[in-house]
Amino acid sequence: MEHLTKSVPISLPQEIVTRVLSLTLLGFFQVIFIVLGAVFIYFCVVFYYKRYIKGLPKNSEERRNIETSMRLVLTFTKVGIIVVTTLLILQVLRINLTPILGFLSLLIVGLVFALQDTFKNFVSGLLGLNQLKIRIGDI
Repeated sequence: MEHLTKSVPISLPQEIVTRVLSLTLLGFFQVIFIVLGAVFIYFCVVFYYKRYIKGLPKNSEERRNIETSMRLVLTFTKVGIIVVTTLLILQVLRINLTPILGFLSLLIVGLVFALQDTFKNFVSGLLGLNQLKIRIGDI
C-alpha cells in the first residue's frame, strides 16, 4: 500500500491536461474572452492598415514602401499576440509562469546583446524605406 501513497512528479504536459480538465466555467469563459480579445486586436490592426493603404495610388513607390513595412508590423503583431495570449491562458490555468518568464527574459537579453548591430541596421533600414529616395540628378 505504501507505493500507492507516494507522490509521483507530474510532467508539465500531464499537469496542463489535468488543469484543463478541472477548469471551471468561469475559467473557460476567461480563456474564450482572452482569445476573442486577441483576435479583435489583430483585426483592428489589419483594418487600420487596409484603411490607410486604400487612399494611396496603386503603383506608387510610397505604397510599396508602406506595404513592406506593414507586412513586418503585422508579423510582429501576430507573434506578440500569440505570446501574450498563451501566457494569459497559462495564467488562467494556474500554471506558475515565473520560471518561464525568467528564462524568456534571459534569452531576450542575450539575443539583444548578440544581435545589437543587426537590430541597429534593421531599424535604420526601416526608417530609410519611409524616407524620400535620392534619384539621379538630385545632387
